[in-house]
Amino acid sequence: MSSLTGNKKLFIPALLAVGFAVASLGTTAVVVMMPLASAQVPPASPEGGNATQTSLQITGSINAQQAAKDFLNENLNATFVDASDIAENQVVNGTVILGHLDVVQGYLVYNTTVANIGNDTAYSVIIDPSSGIVLAISEGTPLGTIGGQGGKEFLDSGNATATLVDAADVAEGQFVNGTAIAGSFEIMQGNPVYNITVIDVNNGMLFQVVVDPRTGNVLTTSEGAPMGDLGIGGVF
Repeated sequence: MSSLTGNKKLFIPALLAVGFAVASLGTTAVVVMMPLASAQVPPASPEGGNATQTSLQITGSINAQQAAKDFLNENLNATFVDASDIAENQVVNGTVILGHLDVVQGYLVYNTTVANIGNDTAYSVIIDPSSGIVLAISEGTPLGTIGGQGGKEFLDSGNATATLVDAADVAEGQFVNGTAIAGSFEIMQGNPVYNITVIDVNNGMLFQVVVDPRTGNVLTTSEGAPMGDLGIGGVF
């Protein structure tokens, strides 16, 4: 199981400048964030002529993006792998099918969905990323479709030898100082997969790692993309 203790630091991009998929309670949200390099302020034009826009450049004393990263580094003690493992143990015959960092009621949390495939029930399990404590477990709701057409049937067939927790751990291991920050079970191009988002801390790069649930082996790893600005729940 992964940990943030020792030399392993954690940078968490949530609204990513790249269009990586982050699963949230049965839907896959793709968030694209275009950073604004400078404020565009048109000068006054008393004569009513065409105004040419100019850029205002500033250098403040606190970099908001770095401050957010520093805060998360100092306060997060449980990784996505840890949180998923904890969440899975809260539900009888539970299997984590998706999860990610989120802000719920003003608090930074791991928001996970755990399914009991046998009785077609899903639960939302919320984990504190600092303490690893379970903050809330929802009542069970009908499971519905998992990851796409045929997803629930695949998981119910017993053909998956690796869980989402296993896949996140495998994905982390593809990189030095790699840390999984989100994951989901999906049907991708007709095939069941685990889709894991991993960051390489030293290089500040983000990767998408696809793992085969049948074998637990890595199928594909995307080219690295620079981390985007933080924007978890509109707070950071």
